[in-house]
Amino acid sequence: MRKITKAFYDQKFRQYTQEKADIVTSIEKHTKAKNSHFDLGINLYELSQKAKEIYLKAKECHLLEEQRQLISLVFTNMTLNEGILAYQYSPTFNLIHNAVVETNGSESDKSGRIRSKNFRTCKITR
Repeated sequence: MRKITKAFYDQKFRQYTQEKADIVTSIEKHTKAKNSHFDLGINLYELSQKAKEIYLKAKECHLLEEQRQLISLVFTNMTLNEGILAYQYSPTFNLIHNAVVETNGSESDKSGRIRSKNFRTCKITR
């Protein structure tokens, strides 16, 4: 049987202690990134629900740059042709739009009652 020397033990103890610290640090970074990702998703969803209100408030306060920023965040392409507004959502807002359409696909729940509007999409019209 081979004995473990104090020097070998101390070396391995330091090595494993450092590896453990590195793993803990990595887990903390991933946890923060995951939380940031969830927070971003929640903020984007909340923005999608309040975009019209925010836009109108910015318009009321003559905040043209804020209106432009909101429009460019939500849409990738907007055209006005003979009074008809055509638009494409940005990829993020297209995903939200599709989720809302899918969620609200049925107007009644299993009991046959009309569901209240939990989710909504808004179309900008002039």
